[in-house]
Amino acid sequence: MQLSTLDLVLVIAYVLLLIAAGRIAGRGVTEENTNRYFLAGRQLNWWTVGASLIAVNITAAAVISMSGASYAIGLAMASYEWLGAITLLIIGKFFLPVFLQNRVQTLPQFLALRYHRGLGTLISLVWIAVYIFIGLVPLLWLAASVVESMSGMHRPLAMVLLGLIALACSLRSGLSAIAMVDNIQMIMLITGGLLMAWISLDAVAGGQGPAVGLATMMEQAPERLSLILARDDPNWQYLPGLATLGIGMWVLQLGYLGFNQYILQRALAAKNLREAQAGTLFAAWLKLLMPVLLVLPGLAAWILYPGLEHPDQAYPAMMGLAPSGLRGLIFAALTGAAIAALSSLLNSIATLFTVNLYRPLFPGSSEARLLWIGRRSAIAALLLSILLAYPLLGNTEQSFQYMQNFASYLAPGVCALFLLGMYWPGAHTAGAGLALAASPLCSALYQWLWPDLPFMIRTGHVFCLCVALAFLSSLCLPAVRRQTGRGPDFSTTRAFNLGAATLLFVVAGLYWTWW
Repeated sequence: MQLSTLDLVLVIAYVLLLIAAGRIAGRGVTEENTNRYFLAGRQLNWWTVGASLIAVNITAAAVISMSGASYAIGLAMASYEWLGAITLLIIGKFFLPVFLQNRVQTLPQFLALRYHRGLGTLISLVWIAVYIFIGLVPLLWLAASVVESMSGMHRPLAMVLLGLIALACSLRSGLSAIAMVDNIQMIMLITGGLLMAWISLDAVAGGQGPAVGLATMMEQAPERLSLILARDDPNWQYLPGLATLGIGMWVLQLGYLGFNQYILQRALAAKNLREAQAGTLFAAWLKLLMPVLLVLPGLAAWILYPGLEHPDQAYPAMMGLAPSGLRGLIFAALTGAAIAALSSLLNSIATLFTVNLYRPLFPGSSEARLLWIGRRSAIAALLLSILLAYPLLGNTEQSFQYMQNFASYLAPGVCALFLLGMYWPGAHTAGAGLALAASPLCSALYQWLWPDLPFMIRTGHVFCLCVALAFLSSLCLPAVRRQTGRGPDFSTTRAFNLGAATLLFVVAGLYWTWW
């Protein structure tokens, strides 16, 4: 499965293209312009917002871990993507008006406006830790594993190399460069993913074409082509039947896509609310395509390579079937996905640290000083992630479940304090802080008392507890109504409404077909 000379040339050329694009896009960033560095000057148009949302969401870690989870579980993993498309519609309709009309640079800034500055500081620290432990660490580890299998490069060296390339793309220019890289990467990601899906189905068919491959897959593995797992399925623990459509899944989706600086930063950088909403609609439609790129290779690997030691080896194994040239193109897309996501994570960490932690402590800092601090914080986060990668993931069989389980400890509290702060004027700072603190504590207690309870069900229960605690404690305390700007306008264009309604109809049809 080694890369040929042609493959290496394609990969190197693509990496150089990304670096050059990032440098060109960031020419307007100066030492006196932190707004352009952290938010691209709020000049992103709708297609850049949408492309960037997908590029930052479908990382190299997502490609490998989702394919690995599909190898282990089956088509049911597509729920994360198809329900994620609906989540993006919710974000565009109900969340972006609140954030953009308050002109916040970061999501924790909204919490500081709505509740108290200390709560915004706390959530910034939480998100920085999350971005390191379930963002940078698995991304570096999984992307480096593919580089190791394809090129023979030692994994630690591959992690360092990927990190250095990501820094070269974005460290100087910030989000302006990242948005340009994401536009290119989205095209490459879809192209490489469709090629991988074609090759996978053709291999299942023994060279008779994708249509025959899909029919063969349905004939040989019908039990793996259901979106809703039966109670006696050995993987029910990960996707617990109809509970997959319940509160827990939506809490995870909203926590990751809706209240996540790493994801929402490009929407906050849009020219205006309408451009941001159009971008989320565009991203939602692209997200419908993602199971073809991420799940199909895992299903095909289960048929062709049933004895893999670790499920996360599924995608690299399928890449080995691609001929020289195409293999390099697919590998370049995967490498680009890693670079784009690493760049975005590092920029989000720099933004949170600089805007929410450093600047309030040193309000007289110059723009040049803020940029210097942001860049150094990104470098420090990268070094820490490289050191933590093996201890955290060296013995993990399914990295996707590692990431989701980790997120399930924090998502209930984060969703509770954001939702109450956005839509209930009576929410009190103490109640919001209690919900945030209760989330990991209640999750740990649940796991100790009911270790066999699926984490998705546990997430739903803990979310309800967090909301109840915040609600009851807020009622017992004096009302605090912080001014966060004028009331949001939740109206959307006719095009958005039509596109959203059509997408909902398509998702319903997919579930009806693969129930």
